Amino acid sequence: MDLSTMPKGKPSVSLPLCLNCAEYVLDQAVPCPHCNHDPMKPGGRYKDDGFYARDALERLLDVMERAAKLQENVENKQE
Repeated sequence: MDLSTMPKGKPSVSLPLCLNCAEYVLDQAVPCPHCNHDPMKPGGRYKDDGFYARDALERLLDVMERAAKLQENVENKQE
């Protein structure tokens, strides 16, 4: 199958998750249309299903990666 003849698609819209019910919302407007809570306050299903822990781990790994790059830059300047 020649994929070059396929029509080009548009990129999907990135929708944020409600930090209470873990459903997608159109924006961070209060309240969430699914659970009627503030979508910016973690709780409910978001915490219970491990989304909160996964996001915290991703933030931690990102900070560690940036710290390692900073340390590498400092060591390179000292040489």
